[in-house]
Formats: sequence, structure tokens, C-alpha cells
Amino acid sequence: MGINIRQRTSTANTSVKYNRPIEYLVIHYTAGGTSRSGTAWNTAYMFAHNTRPASADFIVDDTDIVQYNGDIKNRYTYAVGGKLQGNPGGGKFYGKCKNYNSISIEICSSNRTGNMKYPNTKDWYFTDAALNNAIKLAQYLMEKYNIPANHLIRHYDVNQKLCLPMYETELLTPDGWKLLANIEIGDVVAQYDTKEDNITFGEVLDTVEPYDTNILCHRDIKATIDHRMWVMPNNSTVTKFKEINFGVIRKAKQKYIIKNGAVYHGNGLELSDNELRLLVWIQCDGRYTVDEKGIEFYLRNDRNIKYLQEVIKNLGYEYIIEPHEDGSYVVRVCDGNIVMFAEKYLDNMMFDWNLLDMTEKQFKVFWDELVIVDVYATDATYRSKIRKNLDVIQALCATKGIRTNICPEINAILISRDNYTIGNSKDMSVEAATVSCVTVPTGFILIRQNENTFIVGNCPGIIGWNKESGSEAKWIDFKNKVLNKSTAPTTKPTVKPEVKEDELDMTKAEFLKSLTNEEAYTLLSKASAYAESLPEPDWSKKEGAWAKATSKGVVNGADPQGDIKRCEMIAVLGRLGLI
Repeated sequence: MGINIRQRTSTANTSVKYNRPIEYLVIHYTAGGTSRSGTAWNTAYMFAHNTRPASADFIVDDTDIVQYNGDIKNRYTYAVGGKLQGNPGGGKFYGKCKNYNSISIEICSSNRTGNMKYPNTKDWYFTDAALNNAIKLAQYLMEKYNIPANHLIRHYDVNQKLCLPMYETELLTPDGWKLLANIEIGDVVAQYDTKEDNITFGEVLDTVEPYDTNILCHRDIKATIDHRMWVMPNNSTVTKFKEINFGVIRKAKQKYIIKNGAVYHGNGLELSDNELRLLVWIQCDGRYTVDEKGIEFYLRNDRNIKYLQEVIKNLGYEYIIEPHEDGSYVVRVCDGNIVMFAEKYLDNMMFDWNLLDMTEKQFKVFWDELVIVDVYATDATYRSKIRKNLDVIQALCATKGIRTNICPEINAILISRDNYTIGNSKDMSVEAATVSCVTVPTGFILIRQNENTFIVGNCPGIIGWNKESGSEAKWIDFKNKVLNKSTAPTTKPTVKPEVKEDELDMTKAEFLKSLTNEEAYTLLSKASAYAESLPEPDWSKKEGAWAKATSKGVVNGADPQGDIKRCEMIAVLGRLGLI
């Protein structure tokens, strides 16, 4: 059995290292939407003409194995470099597997829907044909360069772990806050969509196996040093949130506002405004009658008695009012329907998680009534000795974009109109913790730490290897097939000679035309993300202008090699007083 390799080589986005050590074979994915014939060829062309430093030694699709690096022994591609994208200890092979001592294979991935908006969904997969080509190529390369079995790894194994302390972080599910340590594949959690600026509930596609490492701690937030935060500078000139690594925020000369929640557009509760008001009254002041065939309310405030009477009347319930010797009154509704109503929407007289489906309008009615009914409630405070009530109310606020924190000492939720800021502080510390994370379709999750809610990044998914599509079992199966010597190529590969540019199957214009808008955007996004991970170049450090601009607040000091948008350019000019 042999293999056929087509060459489409270039020295672009590669570097020279004569007689370099080749110790690792790293498997990547393109997230390009399809693995049909010609995709590998087109990807090689993209590497050669990409202004961003990204490349791979080989690319495989359903039909072809394409070699991009024409001098494997003396030249390396840009595939696993850049800053650590995870914890200080990184993936198992971070700091060991580098560009200069590894060979990289890109597998052209496919998408069942054609929608490439999110990189982590279960709709991404590898075709059997593409995997088979990757297996044959990997077998040949491992034999040729004597790469050991335990050095066949994924890009994920090098630098893709972004994690949170698993015993101090909670995620919001439709059934309430759930400790990260207890989250499993297939669970549904609150996720944040950076493009739509809203919260939805999405399925957990993958989890990170727990491991021990150091984490960075600042105020109420704890995460690995390069965990992605959704923040914006705390100044009047920049009003757009973006993802910035925790470690970058730590070193910044300014503070950042972190997003605490966003609007979840629920389906709405099948309740009228008066029914919603009654629900609040029942939870706050109601209790079942002795025969449990009705609900009664004990009240002292004349205004509240009259207000409750109006709510009950509007819903058509009959009631009686009885005075007590202590000056209070009991308002009693002896109707089995009100009992069924309470049991449907409350949990033993506690607020229940079905309330998360409120619309924004319903939430306003709900909250306004809560302030009226609860003697301790205000526009900025809600009190309850029942912890579940606090949990539900905080979740409701977070999914309506309201910042809150729970104060257990006084059994209260405090609503803040101020932004939560992080960074520019000397009180950041490092501590050891057991960490983990999840992968969701949107790439961002709503979490709770230290009684506060935050929007943060998830651990990036592994297209084709995520647990929804087979995960570790699928990766292990792939490795076992690669390591099965009985199926390894028995002859040297057939290498088709390089063709000249004017003889290529596809011109530059044809290649660009062949890309869908989504494919083109994916390539650009991938290249941009890599550029943002690169440190400041030596020439820039020597010049000193970047450091000076950072110290003066002209720029925030992050992403020195990242793109600059028109609005960001205008902001820079404004900070320099030129506008």
C-alpha cells in the first residue's frame, strides 16, 4: 500500500532551521466548512498568500494529501506557536512541542449545516475519507522521522486549555445553578452570544478533564491566567466589549469593565400580569390553609391589604378578610384553583426555575410587584431567608442584564447600577486549584463565582474530536489506526512534482471566488486570532513607542500585532488630541 502526495509548496509563513529535530506529529483542523476535493489544494494556496503567520506542513481532504512545506528537515511551519492559550502549565505538551520540532497535518473539516458562525458546534465533523488520508500520512511520517507513539497529539494537547476552578464556579442551567464539577456532556447551560449580545441556553459539547494548576485571583474572579474575559476599557472613548486574556488585564495600565449578564429572550410564561402579581404575593406572604384547599395571607399594612384585594378581585377569586387580636388581618382564598396555580409555578412556596422563561416585560411586572409586596425589597435590594429564592432572583437578574451580588450575611441580593471593574490592581494573587471547563456552541458562558455573575470564555472545542461527535473515543480510535503497523504504507509515497504558478489548477481570483463568505470569514478570523496571540516584535520594543502609548492610555497594551478597526483608529487619534 502506498500514498500519493501532491506538492504545492511555498516558503511563505515558514522559517529556516537546518537539520531541525522532529519529535512530534500534531493534528489540526481547518474549520473550513467542507473537505471536498480541492479544499486541501486551496488551503495550501491560502497559506502561501496569507499576510498572517499561519501554515502547516501537510493538508488532507477527502481525495488529496497536499504538501505545503517542501523542505521538512530544514524548514518549519507556523502551527503551534504563539502565547499559551490556557493555564500556566498549559496542555500536556505546552512548552515541549514547538513549531521547530514538530510536523503539522491539517485535516479539512466539514459542517453538516453550512453555518460556520460558531466553531464549537456538534455540526462540525471529519469525513471518513479525510481521516483515512490523515491516517496514511501520519503512519508514513511517524515511520520516516521515528516519532514515538506518545508524541502523536492534537493541537488541543499543546495549548488549548482555558479553565476555571471547578469547585468555586457555577453555571446556570434551566434547573438552577450547578457546580462546574458536576457539569456533564449533554447538560444545557446559559451561554452568551457575542454577536447578538444575548443569552441563550446551549448544550455542553465537551468538558475538560480536571487537573491541578495555578490560577489568577482578582476581586471575585478566579481563572487560569489566559482565560478569556468579555470586557471593555473603563473609559468614555471605548464602548465596545471584546475578549481579552486574564493575564493581559492583570498587566494593563487601566481598568476594564466585565460584563455581568445579558438578556435572555424567554418564551414567556403563560401568565397574565395579575397572575404574575398574585404569584409574588403567594410566595412572599401566602401559606396553605389548614385543610390545604386554599391559600391565606397575613397582613398588617392597610395599603397592601387593599392592593392584594384588587389583585384577587381582578382574577375572579372569592375571599374573606378576618381581623386578628394583634391588629393583623388574614385574607383567605378558599379555592382549589389557587392551590393548583401555586403548585404549578412555585416549589413549596419558593420561587422556581420555570420563572427563567419570563419575557422582559413580565420581569418588570414581577420585580415591581416584589418591591411592593416584600417589606424588605427596594429598587436595589431583595431579601429572603430562603436561599433558593435568592438563587432564582439572581439568575433572573443576570438573564435580564442586571448586575447583582448575593450577601449571605444579610440574606440579600444587592443590585448595582455601577459597572464591575477588574485590572489595574495590586491585589491580584495566585493560588493552586483543581480546574476544568466546558465547550458550548457560542464560545462564552454565564458563570457565578463568589456570589457574583460574569460572562467569560469557555474552553475552545475540538472540532471532530469533541465529545458530541465521539471525542476521546474517536481520537483514540484515530491514534490506534495510525499506530497499527499492519495497515501502514509499504512503499515510498508517490510525490507529484510541483507545478508552476501559471499551470496551477486555480488562479488567485478563482480561489477567492470559490470561497463562500463564511469560509472567507473563517480564514480571516483564524488568522486574526493567531496574530492577536503574538507578542510585541523586538523592533517595536527597541523603538519604545508601543510602551509609551500604553503608559499614556493611547492604547490598552493588548494585541500589539492585532488588526486595528476604523473606530479604534479614530479612538487613538482622539486620545492624542488630533480630533
